[in-house]
Amino acid sequence: MVKYGYTRVSTKDQEHNGSLEAQEKQLVQAGVEKRNIKREIASASDNKISRPVLTDILNNLRPGDSLYVASFDRFSRSTMEGRLAIDKIINQGAEFQALDLKLSGDQATDDLTVTIRCAISEYEIARKRSRQKIGIARARKEGLYKGRKLKFTNKKRVIAKGYIDAGLSIRNIAKILDISPSTLYRHLKIKKEITVETYEDEIK
Repeated sequence: MVKYGYTRVSTKDQEHNGSLEAQEKQLVQAGVEKRNIKREIASASDNKISRPVLTDILNNLRPGDSLYVASFDRFSRSTMEGRLAIDKIINQGAEFQALDLKLSGDQATDDLTVTIRCAISEYEIARKRSRQKIGIARARKEGLYKGRKLKFTNKKRVIAKGYIDAGLSIRNIAKILDISPSTLYRHLKIKKEITVETYEDEIK
């Protein structure tokens, strides 16, 4: 029987703000060995974003194992996703424990508790997105909204082309440049050819 721990932050910028360490500390105090705690950087509010680390843990749980998270919203913020994941854990004969969510062991009561918690999280996400849209609309009206900062710049395009010529894989190049492989594919296919010379002209 193995106790697994799962920690998560939503963005790369949050990786070094102490959140992952704080989550790990709570899990260790709950009896999870540090070597069995897995980290992931992925948003739980965007269903289009996969979470391979969590998926791998769920697929490898054995009867008697347990999965611990410091906070339920690190595990899921979607009612359907959360319910399906917990059902998968239970059907494999394993257990789920969120340190901030007291489960009674009674399935009907625990189902209700999880559903309410997920519903509250979904509501919070919807409210946040609504406030963001209002703020962006106001900023646009006032001429202050500049849009998102581009992650794939001409500099990165030149670097990417150099790595490709050197034989590196798309996945490794994407990791080096801190972008997704799909972003790299998309930009290399649809953007005009950028040479070292045109990049140097651009930054003068």
